[in-house]
Formats: sequence, C-alpha cells, structure tokens
Amino acid sequence: MSDIAWITHPLILSAKALFCSFLLLITAGLAIAYFLAFSKSKLKKIVEILVIFPLIFPPIATGFLLLYVFGKSGFIGSALNLDIVFNFSSLALAAFLVGLPLFVKPVCASFELFPKSLIEAVQILGKNRVQIFL
Repeated sequence: MSDIAWITHPLILSAKALFCSFLLLITAGLAIAYFLAFSKSKLKKIVEILVIFPLIFPPIATGFLLLYVFGKSGFIGSALNLDIVFNFSSLALAAFLVGLPLFVKPVCASFELFPKSLIEAVQILGKNRVQIFL
C-alpha cells in the first residue's frame, strides 16, 4: 500500500457508502415519510417505531441487532441466503438505517404541513397519487 492509500481508501469507501445510503434515503425515505404523513393504516405506528429505533438504541446495540438479523444465522440472512456482514453492503445498509430517522421525521413533518385542501382539489381534478406527489 502506498503512503497515501491508507488515507484515501477509507475516504473513498466512506464516500461510496454515503452515496449509496443517500440514494436509499431519497427513494425509500421519501416513500416511508409519505406513508407516515398520509396513511390511515394500522401499520403506521409500527413503521414509525421502526424508523425511530436507531435514535433510541445506542449504536453498539443497533450494530449488534443488524448482525443478528442480517447475519448468516439471522432470520433475514438465513431466509434470503444473504452474506452482507462485514462488506460494503453492510456498511451502506448501516448508514441508511442510522440516517433514516434523521431524514424521515423532517420530511414527514413537511408533508403534514402541506395544505390538505390543495391535495383534495387536485384529486377532484382527476390526478392520481403519483401525480399529486410529483
């Protein structure tokens, strides 16, 4: 390894993980925030608790839980035959899950501030949910 590679490799790896988690936050985070803001489902409270979970638990406990769930012997890891422990996918997933409440809660609050009368007016004009969102 060259003299500078010990610095650049972790920085590049962190930047890649940041970019992947950012893309996940934009896509999944927006969908989750939209669901939490406008849904009347019974699952709303459960999803909200799961979103806030990384803020409540210490990082060590969150990391252990991710290892337990996504490891080869975990219930998701074994069911889907995943091997994402200690590689780039686990880094991006952990960054996504830790950033999820910090993204979803403000976006959800912004959605809830949007006037419901405007949404109802657009629905009357015949637009579907995707068109309303865009």
